[in-house]
Amino acid sequence: YSYGLLKLGKCCKPIDFMYMENLSSMFVTESLKLGIIDFANEINLNRLEILKFEENKQKFKDENVFVLLDGILLLNENYSTKVLEILQIYTIDNLYMSINSRRRHNSFKLLEKARQNQDLPDSIFYKSEVAKAGFALSRSTNKKPIIKFMQDQTNNGMELPIDTVNALENEIGNEGVLQIFYNISKNKQIIQYDLLNKLIEIFNPNRNQFIFFKKIHSF
Repeated sequence: YSYGLLKLGKCCKPIDFMYMENLSSMFVTESLKLGIIDFANEINLNRLEILKFEENKQKFKDENVFVLLDGILLLNENYSTKVLEILQIYTIDNLYMSINSRRRHNSFKLLEKARQNQDLPDSIFYKSEVAKAGFALSRSTNKKPIIKFMQDQTNNGMELPIDTVNALENEIGNEGVLQIFYNISKNKQIIQYDLLNKLIEIFNPNRNQFIFFKKIHSF
């Protein structure tokens, strides 16, 4: 079954949702011998390869996919490299673009668990860090280093995930936050109309808000 799905995964069209739903519940945790040959490892690797192929063609609708990847990271670190390859595209895309807050949260938790198993590539590590910074911002009593970190990252061209932008919106009166919004607009990241309207409302031409004026002028 897994070998047949792997062949389908190599095709251009996405695999039907029904088959993907079955796939997510079929990770082998014990030996699966036929004679002297143990097929468990091959079957598991096939399933991870299928997920890797499909992540570029469709968004996984089945929440069990998160449970599957989470379970793999917990049960067997030998598969962590393969799981990380899937996470690099799928979870980062979710963090930045999914309108489903639960899916964004699950994606972040998976990245955190993957980091416990192995070092993440810099491109993934820093995107995960700005997501973490957004979650930490509202709870922190010392917001300055968090804001400074996000200033540095956005100044280097990084876009921000949805939840981080939402957290910054709650600190909109902070001049450092205005700098971040200016940076992401300069990086061509789209700023939603609700946030843009709030920025326009707080603009005061009698104050030293040159940075803010430049940002508004860039839209």
